[in-house]
Amino acid sequence: MMERFGRIRRGGTCRAATLAPVSSPLAALALATPLALAAPLAAQETVRLVPQQVEAGRGVYDRSCAECHRADLSGDFEAPELAGRNFLAAWRTAPLDELLAVVRDMPPEEPGTLTEAQYLAVTAFLLSANGAAADLGVLASGQAIGDVLA
Repeated sequence: MMERFGRIRRGGTCRAATLAPVSSPLAALALATPLALAAPLAAQETVRLVPQQVEAGRGVYDRSCAECHRADLSGDFEAPELAGRNFLAAWRTAPLDELLAVVRDMPPEEPGTLTEAQYLAVTAFLLSANGAAADLGVLASGQAIGDVLA
């Protein structure tokens, strides 16, 4: 998954996202518990590609994401582009829930500061910006992103 989001900014600097190995079964359990508790939430919440959610996502993006990823989603050397060839190459075969997990981890210096509805709306906006019709309705979490893009 590293190649999907490459470098992320932490505290104003750019560094590669890495995962450290878990050294004990107890530590692994401590890390897995929040994920298990979050699974029911993920199953209940989903991206709806409807014009209202896409438009709401554009507003959230403009306020919370455009500073790093630019208003036109082109990104810069510290923040990847979120629309176009490179985004499509990285995400076309990925399941929707994988993209949503990365979006929920933003902004890198303050992950989790948006509401769940805002993260879902931004994801709908990103899909629309990459060619998904804004009237597809509810998307399945395991659905490949390429399946919803034009």
